[in-house]
Amino acid sequence: DVPFSEASQHTKSTSPKVPSASPSPELEIEYISLTQLAREHNPESPGNVIQLWLQNRNTVEFLKLWESANNPLFNLDACNEIEEKLRNNAFTLTAKYWIEQTNGIALQSKSGRYGGTFAHPVIAWEFLTGLSPQYKLLLIEMNGLRDTLSRGGSV
Repeated sequence: DVPFSEASQHTKSTSPKVPSASPSPELEIEYISLTQLAREHNPESPGNVIQLWLQNRNTVEFLKLWESANNPLFNLDACNEIEEKLRNNAFTLTAKYWIEQTNGIALQSKSGRYGGTFAHPVIAWEFLTGLSPQYKLLLIEMNGLRDTLSRGGSV
């Protein structure tokens, strides 16, 4: 397992500029390399780890919810078609296919030396919680600590 501090250092990409529904200026967010995170768990086949994660219906539902809330150009009809195709074991969902079909921004797929699959930090956290119970517990504990501090509590 990768120490938590290392997991947060796997950023190499910035978010695409997307038309915003609100008047606030658009922010560039550093996307996290899912390929690098997966490589820590399966050095020989990190792409397989990502692909298996994308085959999970809960993953697609999570992506659908996130995209619907954060991407005004998200193609919900295409997403629904992908969900239907996932019922067929012969269909393989890839990050590139997701992006192209749904106009998704949660994931990025890049080829070349510094390529791989990258994700918005929220999506990367979801990915990590599926890879390691340690990360899932850490996320839950961090959320509880944040809630305690926001209510004026002490640690």
